[in-house]
Amino acid sequence: MEILDKKDENLLELLYLDSRMSNSQLAKKLAVSKDTVNNKIKKFLEKEIISAFTCNVNLEKLGFNTFTVLFKFNEDLSKNAEISDYFKNHPFCMWAVTISGEYDILAEFIAEGFFSMEKIILQIREYFGERLNFYEIDIFAKMVRINHLIKDLNKNNLEKGKSFSKPDTKNIKLDQLDKKIIYELTKDSNISLIELAERVDSTWDVVRYRMKSLENNLIIRKYHPMLNYKKLGYMPFIGKITFQNISKLGFDAVEDLIKNNENITYAFTSANSLSIVFNCIYKSIDELDSFLKRIQEKFKGKIKDMKYYIQRDQIKFTPFPNGLL
Repeated sequence: MEILDKKDENLLELLYLDSRMSNSQLAKKLAVSKDTVNNKIKKFLEKEIISAFTCNVNLEKLGFNTFTVLFKFNEDLSKNAEISDYFKNHPFCMWAVTISGEYDILAEFIAEGFFSMEKIILQIREYFGERLNFYEIDIFAKMVRINHLIKDLNKNNLEKGKSFSKPDTKNIKLDQLDKKIIYELTKDSNISLIELAERVDSTWDVVRYRMKSLENNLIIRKYHPMLNYKKLGYMPFIGKITFQNISKLGFDAVEDLIKNNENITYAFTSANSLSIVFNCIYKSIDELDSFLKRIQEKFKGKIKDMKYYIQRDQIKFTPFPNGLL
């Protein structure tokens, strides 16, 4: 387990505020030398505390839907790398992790409407056939919380938890250059303008203008690092709570509870069930159990089902998969 000092923690907070800040800007805010910042970021990457620099993309505003699927296979994934590779190489898979419990893999996909979702699922069923035991789908309805830095590492409260409702404005259409810029920034949001321009075959001033437009239109919402919490002694979990006989006010109260939990990094409501799905980080299962018990007590008689899964290995993460290019 890696140990962070106070300066490490402060630097991580600033990087989560905006990972495109220059090292000179970071050094000034931290009152340290630029070399100190360079060395600390290098250490984060070498020790895999930071696995990548990426950005949040507002896919709703581009006219896309997301859906999450839990898969159970009839085979041992550790002996069949082909199963994980399928999701790693899927052009519309955004995120995939192996998990513990009754399911083997959680995968999140992007689709342009219901028929695209159905097509993706049918292709998966056809590909795996009887190797696939069963699956469970949750279609994204509403973002409840996004907050990539948990409270233990957000001591100065720089990273604010956010919720996003569906956009009021019409969907925005991107051209190929915009898509390439977003794709490269999701792979490395810390990339220089000059290198980014080379990768997308454009000029740095055009790329800078396009990035500013994407930011102003709230398509790119945030630049941030991806933190490997396991390296710091934490356990990542996925939880799902399904409710019954609950009023809108009651469900709003559930959303508020999730929204204000500073250990939850990502949460959304399901469109096809009265459920909330969330990603959370705790030191132990006991800490997660304590939170879930508070929910059970507060909403006694309203909970139909409550499950959680330990995240094992991340297979893939990309907020803008290559199928959108």
